[in-house]
Amino acid sequence: MVVTASIAFSILATIVVMALKYPLSTLYTSSTTVIEAVIALMPLLAISIFLNGIQPILSGTRDAWQ
Repeated sequence: MVVTASIAFSILATIVVMALKYPLSTLYTSSTTVIEAVIALMPLLAISIFLNGIQPILSGTRDAWQ
């Protein structure tokens, strides 16, 4: 149950970040250079959010093998 919830939340957060690239990038600045840089970095943020969501699962699997 917890594993499924963790995976589902990380996938949902990843989708939200990728879908709202522009609105999230304009939240704190109006500089087009900064906005373009933030939009370019959003895929990296989405990957990190996803990996952070599944990290407890991977740690539990690693601990079970030892």
